[in-house]
Amino acid sequence: MTGRIGLDRLSLNQATVKHLGLPEAVALCARHEIPAIGLWRDRVAETGLAAAAAAVRAAGLRVSSLCRGGFFTSGDMDRALAGNRSALAEAAELGTDTLVLVCGGLPPGQRDLGLARRMVADAIGELVPEAQRLGVRLGIEALHPMFCADRCVISSLGEAVDLALRFPADAVGVVVDTYHVWWDARLADEIARARGRIVSFQVCDWVLPLPADPLLGRGHLGDGVIDFGPVTAAVAAAGYHGFVEVEIFNAGVWGAPPDQTAATVRERFAAVFGRPLEALLGGGVGEAVEILVQDLAEHGFGGGGAGEQGHRGAELERVDLAEDLLGGAAGQAGEDGGAFGQPRAENRVGQVGPGLGQRADRVQPGRRAVAQAGDLREDEPHPVAGLAAGPQLGGGAVVGAAGVLGGHEPLQIVGVVGRPAR
Repeated sequence: MTGRIGLDRLSLNQATVKHLGLPEAVALCARHEIPAIGLWRDRVAETGLAAAAAAVRAAGLRVSSLCRGGFFTSGDMDRALAGNRSALAEAAELGTDTLVLVCGGLPPGQRDLGLARRMVADAIGELVPEAQRLGVRLGIEALHPMFCADRCVISSLGEAVDLALRFPADAVGVVVDTYHVWWDARLADEIARARGRIVSFQVCDWVLPLPADPLLGRGHLGDGVIDFGPVTAAVAAAGYHGFVEVEIFNAGVWGAPPDQTAATVRERFAAVFGRPLEALLGGGVGEAVEILVQDLAEHGFGGGGAGEQGHRGAELERVDLAEDLLGGAAGQAGEDGGAFGQPRAENRVGQVGPGLGQRADRVQPGRRAVAQAGDLREDEPHPVAGLAAGPQLGGGAVVGAAGVLGGHEPLQIVGVVGRPAR
């Protein structure tokens, strides 16, 4: 495996060219030979669902994802669920099988993280049957912890994986967004544990100094501090081979000519992801490291997750990568952490503690977690206002050994991987 990602897997998330309407963004992608686009619901609503779907098809593009669903903690769960059901239907009409969820922050007037996380878990459980019926997967996106209070109480990829694993793989997965997760010391483990559950891979850089609004602290690939090679290699080892969305929130990027932005996106994508795996992981190769592995059963490895990957028609491939992908060992069987408690019938999720591991404030079976009503700040839009209910809108570990093969498959040596020269 070379580790290269070709431009045929590039997708431009519409947020990167925020000021363009949907038809203009679609035309931009077509001009710059960007084969896919990640759409946002407000822009779809402006154009009309049928017209938006027709425009994408006419341009020969694919829709890599639809943003966004979620915001389950606003205090009006019925409204949130209705909006998310509409979002699932829109995603299916647009031809994407991924609805990105930004799950919501603290409920209005509340400080109870446990309550908020239970509300998120219960809401996702309610949506699972509709997601399965439509063939659209709910992608739980973990946001950086600085957004926990107002945008998303799921603050690490591990928390997102814990939650996703409570539901069927054909209905619920996770989004890996480099901006939100690059800092996590356990990222290698959590990406490996997410095998079969990664429904979207979004990339941008973390630029310094952060602006006054940190939400806008994203930059073009290569403009910041993120080491994309190890993250990308780990995502590939976890079985994801779908589109890679470039999603940038940045006032300077938004103010640049859109054609300049699209050209830069293509150039940087090719520069960062178009190199072989060994180059992505740091260059020089020193003394060869032999990987001697025998039968899975002999070593006690369990079977990994499976299922189809996020984008239709994509097939899982066996990926055998060794050493130094992210400096940590792959996830092991029984390492779920139990942060979201045990699953219960009808896809509901039970005991979610305030710290994603405690057992306070449990929700009784068959009941939703309910937030008390509260007022939004007057300068903030209602977080579900856009969710209309109608259709108008290198630690030297072998990575992925237990997760890549099923329990019935022997582990095979596929090559020799070098250790970077010191």
